[in-house]
Amino acid sequence: MMNGGSTAVAAIAERIRSEVEWQCSPENNTCIKRHSTVSLGVAQLVLEMRTPDDLIEAADEQMYRAKRAGKNRVSVIP
Repeated sequence: MMNGGSTAVAAIAERIRSEVEWQCSPENNTCIKRHSTVSLGVAQLVLEMRTPDDLIEAADEQMYRAKRAGKNRVSVIP
């Protein structure tokens, strides 16, 4: 869990997704595309959520939405 608005957290999630996909070497300033990818879901805590599990469930739903949309994506609760 992170603090910040969903836009800021989505940007961090996108950076994580990209870092997993690309392996960059600071020694020779080159990047190679790897075969590993991730799909990430971002959810924002709202008053209707009563337990931490509610927030985790919302983020999990977004992760599966990203996978259904083609994998290797970030999905944010609208």
